[in-house]
Amino acid sequence: MKVQLSKVCFGLPMKSFFIDYTVSKKRELPVVKEFVIRLIYSLTLTSLETIQDYFGFTSKEMLAIVDDLQEENLIEWEAGKVKLTYYAMSKFTEENGNLRPTFFEVADEASPVEFELYSFRMLSTDVRRSGSQDFSVSLNLPDDCYRNLLSKAQKAFDTSFTLFRELVLKEDVFSEIKDLYKINHVSDRFDSTLPLEVEYFVDTESPNILKMEYVSKTVDEWDEDKSMFSLMDSAIQVDMAKDLQESFSQYLEASNDPFLVQYWDDDAKTLNLKAVANHYENGLTKLSKDTFMLLGNFYTERNRDILTSRLKVIFEEKPDSSGLIWLTNAESKTWGKTTDLSKLVDEVYGFFDKRKKTSKAILSMTCQSYQESRTLKSNFWKLSDALLMDLPARFGGENAEFMIIPGLMVASLFHAQLDDQRDISFPVGYVSFEPKFISEVSKKLLDWTTQQPKYNDFFEMRDVEEGQKVRNKHFMSILQQNLDSQVNKLFNDKVSDTYKPSDLADKNGQVALSQHQNIDENSLENLTGSNKPSKLWDIAFYHSSHPDASKVQLDLLTNAGKTSLELIAVHLIQNTVGLASSGHLGVVKKALITGVKRKLLELGLIDRIQKGSGTKDAESEKIEYQVVMQLLGASWVMNQIGWLYELAQTLDISLGLLNEKPMKMVLQEHAQSKKLKVPQYDVVEISGPQHNQIFSVQCSFDNKKALGSGNSKKKASEDAASKLYQNLNIAKSTSHSCSAQQIYIRPKDINKWTKCNNFSFQQEVAQLFGIPQEIKSGVAFVPAKLCKEYATSDGGNKTLAQLGVNLQHAIISRELIKKCIESDDWSIGQIHTGLSRELVSDDFYNEFTWINTKVWIEPFSRRIPSGEQGSYINSVIRALYGLSYLSMFEQNFCAPDIDEAMRYRPFKQIRELLENDKYINNSGKDCKTQLQEVAQDLKVSLPIYETTQTEGEEHNLIFKVKCSFNGQLTFGEGTSIKDASQQAAMVMLEKIESKE
Repeated sequence: MKVQLSKVCFGLPMKSFFIDYTVSKKRELPVVKEFVIRLIYSLTLTSLETIQDYFGFTSKEMLAIVDDLQEENLIEWEAGKVKLTYYAMSKFTEENGNLRPTFFEVADEASPVEFELYSFRMLSTDVRRSGSQDFSVSLNLPDDCYRNLLSKAQKAFDTSFTLFRELVLKEDVFSEIKDLYKINHVSDRFDSTLPLEVEYFVDTESPNILKMEYVSKTVDEWDEDKSMFSLMDSAIQVDMAKDLQESFSQYLEASNDPFLVQYWDDDAKTLNLKAVANHYENGLTKLSKDTFMLLGNFYTERNRDILTSRLKVIFEEKPDSSGLIWLTNAESKTWGKTTDLSKLVDEVYGFFDKRKKTSKAILSMTCQSYQESRTLKSNFWKLSDALLMDLPARFGGENAEFMIIPGLMVASLFHAQLDDQRDISFPVGYVSFEPKFISEVSKKLLDWTTQQPKYNDFFEMRDVEEGQKVRNKHFMSILQQNLDSQVNKLFNDKVSDTYKPSDLADKNGQVALSQHQNIDENSLENLTGSNKPSKLWDIAFYHSSHPDASKVQLDLLTNAGKTSLELIAVHLIQNTVGLASSGHLGVVKKALITGVKRKLLELGLIDRIQKGSGTKDAESEKIEYQVVMQLLGASWVMNQIGWLYELAQTLDISLGLLNEKPMKMVLQEHAQSKKLKVPQYDVVEISGPQHNQIFSVQCSFDNKKALGSGNSKKKASEDAASKLYQNLNIAKSTSHSCSAQQIYIRPKDINKWTKCNNFSFQQEVAQLFGIPQEIKSGVAFVPAKLCKEYATSDGGNKTLAQLGVNLQHAIISRELIKKCIESDDWSIGQIHTGLSRELVSDDFYNEFTWINTKVWIEPFSRRIPSGEQGSYINSVIRALYGLSYLSMFEQNFCAPDIDEAMRYRPFKQIRELLENDKYINNSGKDCKTQLQEVAQDLKVSLPIYETTQTEGEEHNLIFKVKCSFNGQLTFGEGTSIKDASQQAAMVMLEKIESKE
């Protein structure tokens, strides 16, 4: 796929001359004379009477013709007869099989002729009109190109006369014979510039290789050998490549770009352009319908169409905002050197309501002197609809470019460097029409602008009043539009049709919370973005020690908070590094909880916690933790958890250190690679008291030794290995340390999982889960052991299944609370106590089994043993749940709409299961406890639970437990031994009840 990065117009010096010349051209004889000549030629020698009789001339006519032919020296007399002269005989040529006389004459002519001064090639009108010279990069020619121009013009005209006739005079050089007889005079007329517009592009197959071609086919044919390309290359040559690390960090901070962070290569310190181009080609660079990636300069034809088509629709609604701020890349030699720049400015400016003071287009650029400002003015003087303004520095770093229409659009580009010496960047960034992005970037630019220590105002007229300067009169007024309105919501403000929190009431002896003091609405809105009053928020701020608190309510909210936190943590980790290990989960959950606590403290909400009078200060940490869980649970139930994703992006959560290998392992791998003996570790000393011993361990390897210490042999050995490894002088770049992975939510969610094409019915099945048709769902069906064969390097469906399990748990906890609210009966929560495992009803499972027999096993039937097919089906179901969660973020960035998902069958059946007596525990006790009580009543041995089988990957194990009780056996399955045991006990209870 061809991707245009930029267009550049180059100005080639040219000169116009006026040339006076003489030509020799064919002269047509009168028809009568020509026929007479041809008759004489055929007869060789003849009399006048023969000619007169042949043509029927009168004597007078015959004498007149003879006189003319003699005067032109075409005939002569011999023995009273006429014949052709030698001159006339020599003019006969064959034409279409016939001999005809061809005569020539000389004539003076004059014409203006234009030549480019580099190789003195003649220019046709078509070539001259192939582009505009209003925006161009001047091509500097050697001094010799400007010497002896008149003689060069004369020589070039002489050698290219036929080309001049064909291209300039538009004559048919094949049918009309004309030769240059002589050049009489050459004079110069004026100097000018020939515009040569070039398109720079890359192919997605090789995005690091910059290619170029002429925009005009006429120019392409004129410069057939592309001799001008080398001249152009030298005109835009730049210094060696710069370090982009700092510039990229500044760009991310200023732009909120949701795409580029995933393509940054820490080792190469540049963007992975291959991955960018591949995702762009395959349509995987869309965050939502209002936020998507841009490739190439803003003014390229494709990007211009994208921007103007969307803005046209927006301005048809007559919005309050208007005005364009363009923070340009004018420091580049090639930026904006094309008429496409003025086309984009004119089109955008044309949308504005000119009655508004803010309806201006402002191009901002860095400028260091008045002389530089004059140069920039001359470069962009044709932008009649734009105002120029200089800035002391570049907002977002030296490689950043921004276009902002406050309240309506924000777009940014990072000008990545190619492995090329030409000043052509690889511009890549994004455009968004979402208020969240627009407001945040506009606010950052406003803050940055007001913090600048000094403005030079090089573009302003001298002595202009401060209030009349472009910056104060137009720039600030445009930028400040809409910043005071609440357009930056943290999430979708949606509430389920079946659940209205404001209607929440208590029953069964619970104290009505309407008596309690409501949480401060402004503080709560600053935290969660929700301004809807709800008693559920009040519940969340109660601690169990308070006499009015309901343990059932708080336990249910806490459970919902824990499951939703686990889900979001797994999602963030998978989006960053892949599979979520227990270590990863611990780090992320702790960081999120700490972040929420800090936010509560900042907003004064910690003081709103309702707790018992007897609580001690030492208990405050546990109390705050419980309230955080309850707050998360309330947000999850109310479908307003998006604020936690927003908070996550403001936290410094690094997963890099968790990926490090132990140094002992690194040293051993080094030994194996060098085919050396493995390191030897010896305890050389143990010191200190018994309760606090210090171990000293010596590591010996490759004739080197190092001593390490620690409060255990393991730590001392690791310390020794680390010291010895450092002594080996191995470059740090080859060490065990992994680069830090920063938590960041971005559209990589969907993109990283959709590498595997769909099979025939898989797309149809995926739609049952609400997964859009355009998302490739094939990876959800690929077993982990076949991942490489089926075009996914992400371990098949195992990681998606991990996310799916957590989603099921979170939805169960949510639906329990919703059921309590809908039924106005919180005791429902008690009879479901302990219910936390994933739920798939028998009917729903059978639906999938039916589909499985037709489709799912088909691609893998020869690879999956029959005994593993059940586990395979389970993994597919979990993976589809996981993929459905990711697809929610395609529709609304950072705001998963759970209510929308609950419309689909796989989610509905979870709600339906809560009505099933099978899952209702009226005693409020878990199944294992109930079975134990049955054993005591029957006075038989207690049930015995044995783990019989463990399946799946390490991160996503499925446990099978056998329950032996009173001579009967039942089996249970779950993602933990506890859940599997509970299921086995539940099945055993059902078996006992059925016999009764």
